[in-house]
Amino acid sequence: MIKTTDEINKYIAELDKLYRAGNATEHSYRPALKTLLEALTNFTATNEPKRIACGAPDYIITDRNFAVGYVEANEAAQIKRDTPVMVILGNPPYSVSSSNKGKWIAGLCEDYKKGLNERNIQPLSDDYIKFIRLGQHYIEKNGFGILAYISNNSFIDGLIHRQMRKNLLETFDKIYILDLHGNAKKKETAPDDSEDKNVFDIQQGVSINIFVKLKKD
Repeated sequence: MIKTTDEINKYIAELDKLYRAGNATEHSYRPALKTLLEALTNFTATNEPKRIACGAPDYIITDRNFAVGYVEANEAAQIKRDTPVMVILGNPPYSVSSSNKGKWIAGLCEDYKKGLNERNIQPLSDDYIKFIRLGQHYIEKNGFGILAYISNNSFIDGLIHRQMRKNLLETFDKIYILDLHGNAKKKETAPDDSEDKNVFDIQQGVSINIFVKLKKD
């Protein structure tokens, strides 16, 4: 596992170096990917092999001269960029001290902060909220679809989450929330007065959330 992490960190560092140079093309990044592929496997990665029946892949992956796979980085990127996303499922991480500080996702999350005058809105930068906003973005881009997450449930009734709730209500036609409670800090009790236990071994409350945007005629 340590070797894997080290190799991936080397790969990312090389990509960052090439990116910062300001003149890199798709082909500039390929040697770094070849090095990573070969470091993590016992296979050989050959860049720009001869054309085959299905086309011209970026790499052919071989094991003792026997082809075991192909890599087409550009086509994969095109699919991720252009293919409609109609269903998004997941259990995003919960982290108020998010390390995901990208400007793009931060800009999207500004929609959840408009008009708020509370002193502390840091919880709106929680990773799970960023994942909800990301999913919302892709469903909006597609025009219809379903977003279904098991997540932190603080957005259901949190004071600073009111703009987030408003924004979600404006985007989706139907919203289903199954509040599983379980917040250790709230000290809630079950309907039979027994202890309110979390479905996971965590202190934060949890909910199952399904957001539906219908296709317009």
